[in-house]
Amino acid sequence: MKKLGILIGALAVMSPMFAYAHSDSAEQTTQPQQAQPSQDDQFQVSGWIGAVSAYVSRGGTKSPENDDTVIQGYLNGSYKGLYAAYWVSKLGYSFAETQEKQNIDNNNALTALQKAEAKSNVSRSAADFYEHDFFVGYANKYNDLSYDLQVATYLYPGSKNSTGVEAGVFLNHPVNKDIGNAVSLSVQSYLNDTIYMNQGDTYVELGYEHPLPKGFTANLSSGFSWFQDNGKYEGGKNGGLINTTEDFVFRHATVQLTHDLFNNPQATGWLKYIVGGENRSGENQKNMVVAGVRYAF
Repeated sequence: MKKLGILIGALAVMSPMFAYAHSDSAEQTTQPQQAQPSQDDQFQVSGWIGAVSAYVSRGGTKSPENDDTVIQGYLNGSYKGLYAAYWVSKLGYSFAETQEKQNIDNNNALTALQKAEAKSNVSRSAADFYEHDFFVGYANKYNDLSYDLQVATYLYPGSKNSTGVEAGVFLNHPVNKDIGNAVSLSVQSYLNDTIYMNQGDTYVELGYEHPLPKGFTANLSSGFSWFQDNGKYEGGKNGGLINTTEDFVFRHATVQLTHDLFNNPQATGWLKYIVGGENRSGENQKNMVVAGVRYAF
């Protein structure tokens, strides 16, 4: 909890955030929020850099992508609704390192002692501990409905069979324009088998955003997953890391408060409480608090 205390303390010093606030995405500890619809005739570049107390993906609080404070970044180029974007984060693990240790374990020529010694000497480059995500898509509006059609590619350097491709649809619609609240729905489905996901694995998230007094914004969201169990890496086959026992699970519910920092809408701070659900193996996830800051440009 020390790292969380440091981040919360920093937020409290930088702004009256914990007494007052603004808006932001409800999924800031995973991947970047959907692109904002724009039909501008000029090519636009935007992005942000931020820090989170932990990188938690889709409610996976029992084994976060990184359970330490981490810097994340996002860059987006758009033209008439079409966009290409890049997102990066440091991980707390390396698929390349895991696979190298798997190869040692599968080497029957080594004794148990030799395997233990060899695994203790495994060392991967720092670059292998990063996730690089690339997005292409189209964002626009139909009447009051904002939509974003996206294909994402997830890269993990140095590893094999770990590049994932996922198609997603993101929808957002205002509830009451005078109040400024809105509901959202996203559906994302994997298009290929990887060592950590099966083709057809689908994640759905429902969200609600509501402005609060003194500039705060509250975000509520719940995530659910449908899992496949017939992938080429399922059950440890071909070096796979997944063992699916559940077809459908509740992944998480979250409550998040967001506020501008330094009275600057480009700088935001947020605090999120995650109620853990289950993963594909039926393992219960813990409840967790995550905090973060972000500066947009």
